[in-house]
Amino acid sequence: GIQVKNEKNRPSLKSLKTDNKPEKSKYKPLWGKVFYIDLPSVTISEKLQKDIKDLGGRVEEFLSKDISYLISNKKEAKFAQTLGRISPVPSPESAYTAETTSPHPSHDGSSFKSPDSVCLSRGKLLVEKAIKDHDFIPSNSILSNALSWGVKILHIDDIRYYIEQKKKELYLLKKSSTSVRDVDLM
Repeated sequence: GIQVKNEKNRPSLKSLKTDNKPEKSKYKPLWGKVFYIDLPSVTISEKLQKDIKDLGGRVEEFLSKDISYLISNKKEAKFAQTLGRISPVPSPESAYTAETTSPHPSHDGSSFKSPDSVCLSRGKLLVEKAIKDHDFIPSNSILSNALSWGVKILHIDDIRYYIEQKKKELYLLKKSSTSVRDVDLM
């Protein structure tokens, strides 16, 4: 009788492991993404590094072509992002920019967003021209190197917002998955 119990337990352990894989990717939205943090504040950098690792991302000490995203608090970083949006590389911020552009007539704010987007696109064109002409980002700067390597540049405010959103989702996912497990146990 003991052998039968062991055999019954083994497949259930295997199925638990396979069930956890998709869950893990839900909990790790930054999995496979590599970040370089260019911030003057060590405390903010360390907190950001911890948050990125919690969401499955990796933080490198040196800027290289292997980096997916450079995080900066420089004002140029806000504008450098517009260039990055043209590139086909999927970006963390696309998750929440998609929400604002998705066609949901039920959203109260959607009618207010359309005039802004017209101004933004005109502004984006000017910024892109300035960046291309190197008027805006100094040529031997970290940001210009990152741009030339195709590294996406994220402003600290944008990545913070993204991380907060993902932490909320993570909390709700964990909360719902634990309540489901409790039901299964009964």
